[in-house]
Amino acid sequence: MANVLISFRYDVKDNCGYEKALVDFENNDYIVYDYNVSGQEFSIETLYYAVQDIKDKHRGSLDRIAVISNIRYAIFIWYRCYNYLVNDYIYFIDESGLDIIGGRSNLIKNLSDLSGIGSETIVGKIYIHLTFSNHTLMLKTLIQNYNFKYFSSLDMYDFKHFKDKDINKKIYSLENDFFTFEPDIDINSPDNEIVDLSVSESTIDISENFFKELISYNTLFFCIICCGLYEHTSKDVLQIITDSLNGIRKSIDFEKDNKIIESITNFIHNNKIKISDKVFLFYMISVLKGTPWEF
Repeated sequence: MANVLISFRYDVKDNCGYEKALVDFENNDYIVYDYNVSGQEFSIETLYYAVQDIKDKHRGSLDRIAVISNIRYAIFIWYRCYNYLVNDYIYFIDESGLDIIGGRSNLIKNLSDLSGIGSETIVGKIYIHLTFSNHTLMLKTLIQNYNFKYFSSLDMYDFKHFKDKDINKKIYSLENDFFTFEPDIDINSPDNEIVDLSVSESTIDISENFFKELISYNTLFFCIICCGLYEHTSKDVLQIITDSLNGIRKSIDFEKDNKIIESITNFIHNNKIKISDKVFLFYMISVLKGTPWEF
């Protein structure tokens, strides 16, 4: 049984980083199918037909399929409408792949913005290589509606173990119309999942509860998002972060608090971070220790 990585790249700016991601999979015994695509020839259904073609080549003897792309809207939509089709979705954050189609319809926009995702069946995460140099491209997506919970760090990708997914075909409802990206779907099947995209609202809740959930979910995301919020939003966010960290310090046991501090410290020492971000992270540690200093 073979493991396969399907790559769809579009004018990648960080070509070295993208190539490294592909090599990591090759070194873990994945067969890589790498496609260069253009906006003219690319559609949402491209993944569906690529998977069917690769399955035919391997005569169905595939163990695991992953897909990687720097085309943001494609990965986000595939993760939703074809959640069962492949085992893992990887978004390579890259400015060139933000949008390769102009004049997007409301359907495409809502799906790629993750609107209404909380009301549909989703298995697994979207893996991303979030860094201090690319976080501005993901900051709003991650904090909106607590969407960070649908993502995981690419360096945490488990090449050996994965979850099987049940086939789950979806029909999306928007503005009194219905849409699907399944070429062979039986529209009348009672097994289809109907997802209403018209009832969702996008909210950004920068509160103690947000930071508490974020720090418990992923320390890397926590460090980068906090620095990004402080750098790119109102300076008032410093007080919100400080108050939230104080609340976190009081609400979790000391042993776990030490582990969090240790994780942030290791993150500082093991990553290339500009001085201003290092200072802010050390300030966050001082607050968690209960000995905050002037910032």
